[in-house]
Amino acid sequence: MFGHRSLILLHFGIIVEVMRSTIGRVTLLLLALGFGVVIKQIEKYQIKILTLAFLYMISLAAELNVMYANHDSPVSGSLLFIVHFPNFILNGIFWFWIYLAMRRTLNYLAMKEQMYKHSIIKKIFNSFQGCILCVLLLQVA
Repeated sequence: MFGHRSLILLHFGIIVEVMRSTIGRVTLLLLALGFGVVIKQIEKYQIKILTLAFLYMISLAAELNVMYANHDSPVSGSLLFIVHFPNFILNGIFWFWIYLAMRRTLNYLAMKEQMYKHSIIKKIFNSFQGCILCVLLLQVA
């Protein structure tokens, strides 16, 4: 009895993690695009955001399923690569898009001389850059 996982709880945990990660990335992307600050409607980006979020959800769910299966019995290295690589690429797309959108929003706010909004977004942008730098340094180490 000990050492057996409840599949219901395992899959529930995977669903919660996938939803948490996806909602967090989409929220940060919307902030970076300036939604509610610079732009009022996201119809221009809606299909792209939804497509990226859907693909990310699928890839993360596959990666987590294989990761948890690997705890019970070893999984081949090629299967691990197959599920990690798409998630790695989609994460890169998310972070790169967030970075570029945040820079564009900062430039727009500076151009419109909205310094209060600019200072808030600049603090978020600096925090984002610091987090990305820490992640990159930890990956290298």
